[in-house]
Amino acid sequence: MLTTLLLLSCAFFSASGEKEKCKVTDKQCILLLSNSVFEKVFEADNNQNVDPMYIEFMEGNFLDLKIKFRNISMTGYNTCKVFDLYWDIEQFLFNFELYCSRISINGQYEISGPAVTTEEKGKYTINTKSYKLMTNTTFELVQTVGNKTVFHVKNFNAKVSPLEKVALHFTNLYNGQEIPSAKFLTQEHWRNIIYTLQDNFATICFRNLFLALNKLFTTLPLEEYLEL
Repeated sequence: MLTTLLLLSCAFFSASGEKEKCKVTDKQCILLLSNSVFEKVFEADNNQNVDPMYIEFMEGNFLDLKIKFRNISMTGYNTCKVFDLYWDIEQFLFNFELYCSRISINGQYEISGPAVTTEEKGKYTINTKSYKLMTNTTFELVQTVGNKTVFHVKNFNAKVSPLEKVALHFTNLYNGQEIPSAKFLTQEHWRNIIYTLQDNFATICFRNLFLALNKLFTTLPLEEYLEL
């Protein structure tokens, strides 16, 4: 059991150049290593559509409006740091929190619904300051051909929460007219809009992130980074 727990505790955190080994009880060491592996995924050889991240299409609903986003580009995930983590070896669960200093999203939008007389189209930007991202994962430990053990994320669910006001800007909204409805969508009710749409963004973002991490984990045999 102790060996398995050690494997789990260091699974995410095995990318430091010195190959520092952590004890399962040394949470500070594990946090440092977790940030090392998170930084490594953004290096050129490992960056699999993580930052910048490109998404072709996403849609969501806000009140009676349908909002479609196309040609989405997101940056800023390389500013995120692992802040806290938790694991349950019996349930094969691994949970962690990220704090990000900025995330920027831009692309094209389409809005339709009873509140607009014609379908609105244009460009948009979403700029955040500090943001908290929380994810719960299930995992498995995989044996490689060389009889090494690697960590593999199987499933996840993600939640995100803005810690400061998010700036929304939609060009050509209501044909560019300065009317209360336009301000409603982009300024006064930014929190309602963000909470309606952010989980869709988070799910797509973490899917891309875990694809890149799982690929990276195959190069990091856990036995090389554990103090057994």
